[in-house]
Amino acid sequence: MVKDQDSPGRRLVVPLKNNLAADSSGLAYTIMADVSGVPYIGWEAKPVTISADEALSTDTDASERQEAQEWLRATLTDGPVDSADILTEGKRRGFSERTLRRAKSELGVHSEKAGFGKSGSWVWGLPNPQEV
Repeated sequence: MVKDQDSPGRRLVVPLKNNLAADSSGLAYTIMADVSGVPYIGWEAKPVTISADEALSTDTDASERQEAQEWLRATLTDGPVDSADILTEGKRRGFSERTLRRAKSELGVHSEKAGFGKSGSWVWGLPNPQEV
């Protein structure tokens, strides 16, 4: 469990290390209070897709992440793009891979395999409006 650096009061439960099974997503919750002041945990329905390293990162440069999000959104507006191309172009524009991956997570960008077997590549795409 770690505090979400971008949202005070929000806590993240993310996998720390997992080399024996498929990667899994994490969970997020906020401690809330009902009308009489009794606390309860409000779990979020959407899974958390950032890694433990990203959650524990001290990268607090919100303007850089915001800029990366804007660039990533514009890059993916016309449809999915090969992730290697995104990372290469993003680095050329001065974004670290960590910043690009955090922007990806914050935007809810999907990763999926395009093609079959080893010849297929991973692509990133914007979520459908009904998923946001």
